[in-house]
Amino acid sequence: MIAQLTGTQAQLADIQAQFADTNAELQKTKDELSKTQTLISQGEILAIQRVQRLCIWMKTYQHLDVLDRSFPFDGKQYKLCD
Repeated sequence: MIAQLTGTQAQLADIQAQFADTNAELQKTKDELSKTQTLISQGEILAIQRVQRLCIWMKTYQHLDVLDRSFPFDGKQYKLCD
């Protein structure tokens, strides 16, 4: 009975160590995800700024045929410039 209890305690210690390792990996993955989301957000802002500059350029040079075109993105319909 004592041998069985000792074996169970050893298994518990192993499982706790595995849990700690897995928890550390999870935290690392969460940190990487957060960094990636920040980079994506910054990329989206940069892309929006570039499109806005493009719209200003296109309006300046009167490329109206392009301005009126729309395109699908992410399940929604968008117009290049308002």
